[in-house]
Amino acid sequence: MISLEQVKQLETRVHSAVARIRSLTTENTTLKENLSSYELRIDELEKLVSAFKSEQQEIEAGIIAALSQLDGLEDTVADTGADLPQEQPPEQPAEQSETPADPPAAPPEIEDAPENRDDAEPEAPAEDESAPGDELMAADASSDDSTDTQPDVEEPELDIF
Repeated sequence: MISLEQVKQLETRVHSAVARIRSLTTENTTLKENLSSYELRIDELEKLVSAFKSEQQEIEAGIIAALSQLDGLEDTVADTGADLPQEQPPEQPAEQSETPADPPAAPPEIEDAPENRDDAEPEAPAEDESAPGDELMAADASSDDSTDTQPDVEEPELDIF
């Protein structure tokens, strides 16, 4: 026959099994909720990846189109340069070659220029006039200075799409 202690042990086991089933059911529900939220997030990310891929393809197509336009322009410039006649150096008249090698006289406007007179102050070159090598000095000066003396120039944007 079944004793009272056996019934109490059975009852304790049933209660622990029921508690275990409830906790597992709660965990299962939580996991299902997490899974559905993760699946929604995965769908969103897949849409983003798809959008990025299509944008990347558009960007690549635009870059390829721009490069082909540049190639066409380069070919046109090269063809135009090949079609132009080469400039020949001017021939010197025969009478100059027969004369003795006297130094040529300086033009009058150069002789009268203020920089050739001892009493004149040297003038600074205009901003758009520069001596050879000024670009290198300007580049060195701009790399040494922390301030930018050049005005900001906006570069035009290329529409590649």
